[in-house]
Amino acid sequence: MASEFSILEAYEKMIAVRAFENCLLESFSGGELTGTTHTCLGQEPNAVGVAMALEHNDIIVSNHRSHGHFLAHVGDFKGLMAEIMGKQTGVCGGKGGSQHLAVPGRFYANGIQGGIVPLATGLAIGRDKSGSKNIVTVFVGDGTFGEGVVYEALNIAAVHQAPLLVVVENNGIAQTTPSHLTTSGSFEARFEAFSIPCLTLDHPLVDDVYEAAVDKVAKTRDGRGPHALVLNSIRLGPHSKGDDTRTELELARGRDLDPVVKTQSMFSNLEINKALDMAQSKVKEAYNYALSSPPASPVASRDAEATVPIDADTAAILNNLEGQSFVDQINQGLHQLLAGNKNAILLGEDILDPYGGAFKVTSGLSTRYGGQVFPMPISEAGMVGVAGGLAIQGFIPIVEIMFGDFLCLAMDQIVNHLAHYRDMYDNQVAVPVIIRTPMGGRRGYGPSHSQTLDKHFFGASGLRVLAPTHLHPIAEMLADSSKQMTPTLFIENKVLYSQSVERTGEDMVEDFFVRYRGGANSPTLALSMTEFEDEDATILCYGGMLPVAIEAARNLLIKNEISCRIVAPSILYPLDHTPLIELMTPNGPIVTVEESAAPFGFGAEIAALLAEVNLLYQRKFGRVGASEQSIAAARTLEDEILPQSDDIIQAVIQRL
Repeated sequence: MASEFSILEAYEKMIAVRAFENCLLESFSGGELTGTTHTCLGQEPNAVGVAMALEHNDIIVSNHRSHGHFLAHVGDFKGLMAEIMGKQTGVCGGKGGSQHLAVPGRFYANGIQGGIVPLATGLAIGRDKSGSKNIVTVFVGDGTFGEGVVYEALNIAAVHQAPLLVVVENNGIAQTTPSHLTTSGSFEARFEAFSIPCLTLDHPLVDDVYEAAVDKVAKTRDGRGPHALVLNSIRLGPHSKGDDTRTELELARGRDLDPVVKTQSMFSNLEINKALDMAQSKVKEAYNYALSSPPASPVASRDAEATVPIDADTAAILNNLEGQSFVDQINQGLHQLLAGNKNAILLGEDILDPYGGAFKVTSGLSTRYGGQVFPMPISEAGMVGVAGGLAIQGFIPIVEIMFGDFLCLAMDQIVNHLAHYRDMYDNQVAVPVIIRTPMGGRRGYGPSHSQTLDKHFFGASGLRVLAPTHLHPIAEMLADSSKQMTPTLFIENKVLYSQSVERTGEDMVEDFFVRYRGGANSPTLALSMTEFEDEDATILCYGGMLPVAIEAARNLLIKNEISCRIVAPSILYPLDHTPLIELMTPNGPIVTVEESAAPFGFGAEIAALLAEVNLLYQRKFGRVGASEQSIAAARTLEDEILPQSDDIIQAVIQRL
């Protein structure tokens, strides 16, 4: 239950928050702190009033201006001060700093405007589906409503009747720009558009905030869906540390409205002085604790569990793949995931039966596992962000993005949110989100539905990028991805969907001998027409370029008597070079093939990797990729733009 309200206790909490924030500003001015901070001076009643209306295990999701929310709900002054000082004893081991905070099950903050609303929505939906009566409260500023992902998340929250309370702290100014110059309409109308009940308070004191919050929290907890509370407030301090361009007259008007000073008038001098002494003592204790704590260190952080890969068994993999198409393999893997774990859930557009997704990958899933399959609106960023919240709440979300081109709409959520959570929250959360998407051309779909964009995600720390072929163990790869602590981008080349595995021998597919190296759940594949002996060159490719490489290798041997070994990893990032090197030919040219344009891509990374281990010495190297232009819809033009088998053949011959 929420604690019984005491106006004196609320005042003491506000004074403590203010003392903490002032200490930070003084420490920055004195050069004792570095980086950035964003104080909540003037907005303390919002944090304290709402937090006092919540239960202990309710979650608050906050933004860059999060200290007041954290202190009011969690109350860990020492842990927050140590975090901002970059110390091991900080709530995130010094990794998150001022804007990125986590206390699992109670508090999460991230510094990018708007991006936290999908996280909060996912946490709320997750709590509801877990049978919990605890709610999620997300604090946002007025400027946040310039971000489209906010509206995506509000729509999803409303559709799913998520137990989510949205608190808008409207201080009327961005960093320096007055809101009326950038924002049209009212917040009430925005919430009304999603049938979310909204209440607005104009410069409320803490008891006003508490009274309104109690009502909103009760309705949200009672299963009535999301609610909103708009608190018109003042910001007494600068946006960050010294970036305040308001006039002295404007600042004076703000001080006249100071809600903490107004509340202070309710108490005696004795009560006020006692509250001030308690606040200063608490902040000083936190400051000294942080100052004496050891600095942040990767060695001292909460280490993620290491996994030991099991060597791949070629015969076992081919036994499981025989006779199946690529789309069947993926579908079977999804069936196995949903059947094996009730917390595995599928999100996406048009994924319900009888349609079963744009490429029929999700066929039959909603019929068999209806409670685990959720249709989503056209909201790529929203659904990916919601998946992040669901994952932190203990679910295994599998998100289908209809076309890989649309990943650009979700890039912020993938790169700046999901990929960061595990590390910046110091390994306190797991984010086993699988983002599946078809990529590639050769279907005449044109510039916006034919791109291969995987290289734009290479190097995103905390994100795994997989691009298997139809000869990789898809079900095992999906199952392994569901057990990871970080998100996985699972790329499915559209051309592969109809490709089947036609086995012609124990370790043969068609006229190629097959070999695997590396982990059984994500092995690197090698193909050879000459039993892995006396090959003249190595062709390195992945995903949908495998059939093209196979055609090139076959023609090179038949027409030119040049034998090639094809090597295809299943994981592109992080790239494990050991099985690649083991499977490459010891001599002869190396040619990489990728469906996107070659600059700054797969081939460039392979070249750098091989050069670093001195394996390009006296070996010729070449890259084959698409032309650097938009992919045309006309098939004749598309064929000219995308790499063909003849391009590979020429690249190999020129280097022999």
